[in-house]
Amino acid sequence: MQRCRISEEDRISRLPDDILSHILSFLTTKKAVRTSLLSKRWTDLWQSCDTIDFTDIQVHCNRTNRRCNKLVESVLATTDSRNINTFLLEILYGHPHFAYKVNQPFDDMPIFHNLTHLTLTDSWDLVVQLLHHCPKLQNIELYEAMYVERENEDDDPAVVPQCLLSHLKICTIHNLGRLQREFILPMYILENARVLQTMKIIIWHHSEQSEQSELERKLSLCSKASATCQLFVHV
Repeated sequence: MQRCRISEEDRISRLPDDILSHILSFLTTKKAVRTSLLSKRWTDLWQSCDTIDFTDIQVHCNRTNRRCNKLVESVLATTDSRNINTFLLEILYGHPHFAYKVNQPFDDMPIFHNLTHLTLTDSWDLVVQLLHHCPKLQNIELYEAMYVERENEDDDPAVVPQCLLSHLKICTIHNLGRLQREFILPMYILENARVLQTMKIIIWHHSEQSEQSELERKLSLCSKASATCQLFVHV
């Protein structure tokens, strides 16, 4: 039995780095990092994954909040951003005061030169700042927690992110509601994304048909940078 076990381990260890990294890319980043404890062979393999996946993370106290922040900062500092093509960020905070607040530009955030797919649950300002670090982004998916009130809703960023000007083709926004401030982000993207092909809005599931029609009417009247963009609104 032991010989069989050793033989199986040898077969895995003989796999080339790129295959092992591809396998690790199907795990969340938190689990992929844990594989570095297996042996020296696995120590740095997770750093060459093409996906950063911070999903299924829950923060309910100061201790878990510090751990979460430390994990995210450590991964961003050690990962080669040129290898990343997918970035998933979805952290469930037990209380709003745990959530990170953006007060200044991300000077230390790496540029994800090859990132094409981004899934994010966070604030409006964080979304726009992240877009500046993803110049080739083609597909973005945004979730409910981004709808927070801004200090000045008329204060649009002075510089439009490069991905909106030349690469973003698909934008999906989940759980859009009725509040006026919730329209800011989809309108900003529609007004600036020059090659956008599809804007898909999934509205709050308790919304009535009349509310869906009104939301679709408001967004359809918004000026669009892309003449070929199709707008879809679903419950």
